[in-house]
Amino acid sequence: MSPTDAVKAKRLKKTGKTGKTADTYWMEIPNHVPNAVFHEHIIMPNHAHGTFDYLKLDFYLCIV
Repeated sequence: MSPTDAVKAKRLKKTGKTGKTADTYWMEIPNHVPNAVFHEHIIMPNHAHGTFDYLKLDFYLCIV
């Protein structure tokens, strides 16, 4: 476990079940928003912070 993973695990332990749920949902967003590239995130006891880039597509896909 890297130091970053250890810090994340310790912080999630402090936030309890709600923090773990928020972390799970945050990690699921890229599965639903394919143009989003997610970076760092942190779950706090009463809120969350995260960064991501939303990539613009240069083409449109039309499936008929």
